[in-house]
Amino acid sequence: MKKLLYITVIILFGSCTALKSVKKQKTSTSTSVRSEVARYDSIVKVERNKAIFDKMVFTIPKSNTANKQNDSILDARLDEILATINFQKKSGSNGYKIKYNPKRREIETNITVGATEDKNRQINTEKEDSITETSTINSFVKKTGIPLMWLISGVVFLLRKEIYWLIKKGLSLLKIIV
Repeated sequence: MKKLLYITVIILFGSCTALKSVKKQKTSTSTSVRSEVARYDSIVKVERNKAIFDKMVFTIPKSNTANKQNDSILDARLDEILATINFQKKSGSNGYKIKYNPKRREIETNITVGATEDKNRQINTEKEDSITETSTINSFVKKTGIPLMWLISGVVFLLRKEIYWLIKKGLSLLKIIV
């Protein structure tokens, strides 16, 4: 009951003297920059590359082991498998072709890459305008409340016996340790 009375007294005295209204002014500034550029002249440089025609040939060697019968069976089976290679793809002026020639025992590839153009454009500018806009907003904030110091001192006052006891026990423990 005694502690409840202390809390009530602290709140009453604290609220009468500590309640303050504080006005703070906040200022926000925003800036925006807008640029305008007028373009009048441009230069285009075109570089043309010629088409590429490429041919590659991969020779398949005959097998050479100690057993001639196994060599002929292996070569015949390999020719049979490689005879299935026949690919061709074309898109516009680009394409490729892969084919197996069993008479020469070669895999032939033909690759065609069409002509290309590289364009480089250079733009000359003559006029630049820059516009800066700044706007300022002022606002007032009103704060009301009990300062933290009053609340802390009230809690310390209420718990003063317990705090004293903790300090006393802590010092006796330090003496034992040292």
